[in-house]
Amino acid sequence: MRTAAQRVATATLTLAVAFHFLFLLLALADCFPPLAPVQWEISDARLALLQSVYDAHADRILQLYTALQSRNAAGPHLAQLHERALKHHLFTLLAAGNADRSVLASRHQTKSAVKADVAKLARELLSRSVTGQVAGLR
Repeated sequence: MRTAAQRVATATLTLAVAFHFLFLLLALADCFPPLAPVQWEISDARLALLQSVYDAHADRILQLYTALQSRNAAGPHLAQLHERALKHHLFTLLAAGNADRSVLASRHQTKSAVKADVAKLARELLSRSVTGQVAGLR
């Protein structure tokens, strides 16, 4: 049986694949002008997906992000290389889940009560390391 952390990690990796596919579509939209109007729908779908995942697992996402951020140490560490990608995806979920804008009309029923100070988390991420600065600015 998989633990909650494994389920969140699997969901996050699935989201990463979906995001890369969506970014590919966005890149293709620049090459094919008829697809350009679809970018808004893709952006809304991405936000709705992120907010749905955040609303379902907000407390665990915040705990996992905080744990990863607290284990951050200066220097090139192989484990942190893998954790940075997970931390980036968790931060993306936190930012979308705490955004004022909501795409789904039903979100007021499922919206998580867990709130995170995204600006403070971003400042901490950017102040810790150069790699964090680069990852936070992409």
